[in-house]
Amino acid sequence: MATACAASTQQESLKMLIKRDFSTHYRTVKDLQIRKLIMQVQHQNKEQRVQVKTVGCKTQNPTIIILVVGATGSGKTTLINAMVNHIYNVGFNDDFRLILLDNEDAPKRSEADSQTDFITAYTFCHMPGMPFQYNYILIDTPGFGDTRGIERDQEMMIQLKAFFEQDNGIDQINGVGFVTPASASRLTHTQRYVYDGLCSMFGKDIKNKIHVMATFADASRPPVLDAITRAGLHFVKLHKFNNSALGICNENKGDGQDINADDDDDDDEDDNDSVSIQKLYWDIGHKNMKNFFNMTGCADPVSLTLTKQVLDERILLQITIGGLQDQIHIGLHKLDALTKERQMLARFGDDMKANEDHTVEVDVAYFVKHNLEKGKFVTNCSKCNFTCHYPCIYKDDKDKVRCYAMTNKYCRVCTGKCWWEVHNNTDFKIEWKTKKERRTLKEVQTRYNIAMQGIKDKENVVKSIEDEINQHVRRLISQIEEAQRCVERLEEIALKPNPLSTKEYIDLMIESEKIQKLPDYQRRVEMLQNLKQKVVLFQAVRKNYPSSSGETILEHFRNLSVD
Repeated sequence: MATACAASTQQESLKMLIKRDFSTHYRTVKDLQIRKLIMQVQHQNKEQRVQVKTVGCKTQNPTIIILVVGATGSGKTTLINAMVNHIYNVGFNDDFRLILLDNEDAPKRSEADSQTDFITAYTFCHMPGMPFQYNYILIDTPGFGDTRGIERDQEMMIQLKAFFEQDNGIDQINGVGFVTPASASRLTHTQRYVYDGLCSMFGKDIKNKIHVMATFADASRPPVLDAITRAGLHFVKLHKFNNSALGICNENKGDGQDINADDDDDDDEDDNDSVSIQKLYWDIGHKNMKNFFNMTGCADPVSLTLTKQVLDERILLQITIGGLQDQIHIGLHKLDALTKERQMLARFGDDMKANEDHTVEVDVAYFVKHNLEKGKFVTNCSKCNFTCHYPCIYKDDKDKVRCYAMTNKYCRVCTGKCWWEVHNNTDFKIEWKTKKERRTLKEVQTRYNIAMQGIKDKENVVKSIEDEINQHVRRLISQIEEAQRCVERLEEIALKPNPLSTKEYIDLMIESEKIQKLPDYQRRVEMLQNLKQKVVLFQAVRKNYPSSSGETILEHFRNLSVD
């Protein structure tokens, strides 16, 4: 009895300490104080958008680390706020609530240093009165699948890899909290993309550490349980939460008097019913929160080594497929142009002098520059005029040696496989396109440095054309083999080896975007079309491809093109 009384006293003391010394008044909703938790920034890298924040002083107690992931709109922000209130024993009858994050006050997406775009480790150092005996770290990640599209999701993967490489002492985790709405009876194509994308970022050894955190739940069996089971997501346990009571003031405190009571008995009865329902939700959340903290507190930690390797291979595969896509595009147009030149030589080459002014129209590759958004970085090769990596986390040119496009200080993406120092961060990225251009027989000869001496020179020109095609394809084969190696390694170590959704899912996502027409949907459709090309290419490099000649290989990839 005395022990329970002492524990209760400690809990109340902790609650008052946090209210007085570790939080500040943020706003008032009716009679409920909303207080924002004060955290000290221990580490921050604005360029890579990662940070560590702390409440209290680190103790010698064990540390439990949980990574929280979820799609945009899944209720992740509110869930984290509910976890903070649980940690500091804030109860339903208290006149205040703690918040760590606030959707209503989130910075605009256009701000380069938007805090919602940071990966943040929140460290809650143990204090007497907490419901557990350890330090607790919650790693909050940006929402997956938001309106900025696939490009932002790919950037988050690089961001997560950068976070794990920080010198912050986080090299293992005890669990992954996978936040999802409880009401999803079946996965939409967009939700399936989110599930696949999140699962493909982890190593196989995380499989038994995943907890599904179902938000907006009631007392019944959540429909999402069947949906994620059908999707093949393995998890340890599903926890139900309904955090709607978090912002509700219990107006029937202590003496049972309603603070805002009036003379309408029916209204009083409705208010009492509402409070009872909110209390039920609060109790369900408290019970599941307690189970979640107990389960993760007893779980053995898993090293992040394998997950780091998965992220390495995924980023490398993403860069390789992106570069391969551009190189195939350039190669096909080069093949078309060279084929027309060869046909022109075959037709007029026996009398090259007489026909030197004959022209043929060909498609010629050229590049255009697209200005970047503020706060975005890129790795461009100044020698090849090629974007080797976008988005890149390294702003300074002196750091480009660490860019994921580099291997042993040489670029694996650009045409010349150039030395890292000729790569720069610029305010634009490069896109290769084609334009029509007329060429004369004389220009073809000059381009290959062939003197006009008859049939022998025609054969030399044809051979030079074929050599140019084969040289370009040899570079493609090198990238294909690199992509194949990544795929094989991911199949060995990744929780979900295939990092790209199927073409059918992407088609459905495109149709959904076109129907809904939400702001900036055209840009997202363009991204999805680009991803669809990558999916086809990814599936192609997993299989055998013809190896007889450069032309045969390029034609093979032309036939794989999608509309």
